[in-house]
Amino acid sequence: GQAPSTGQVTEIVKTFAQEGNTLSPAQFYSMIKTFDWANEQFISSMAENAYEVTFEKEVLGFTVKNTEGTGTIIVNRIVDAENEGKIWLGDTVLAINGAPLGWV
Repeated sequence: GQAPSTGQVTEIVKTFAQEGNTLSPAQFYSMIKTFDWANEQFISSMAENAYEVTFEKEVLGFTVKNTEGTGTIIVNRIVDAENEGKIWLGDTVLAINGAPLGWV
């Protein structure tokens, strides 16, 4: 699978959030259970260079930093050598464990 784009995550959250751009745990649970992840429009609008990584360890093995002005979160250091080739410096992190990351 591929990770959704920031725009897609924003639209998904807007659909399920009752106020603002945040979700309560109950709203997040509802979103994950009811969102149509196989929707053709959703899949076709994903970025071509997006990818998904599964980490087997409890600790992710990389550090991130906030990109000033955009609020995006990028990989700035790979700590665990097993992550070399799985992720790269400068990659944008869209979600962790399925939880989308918003403006930080």
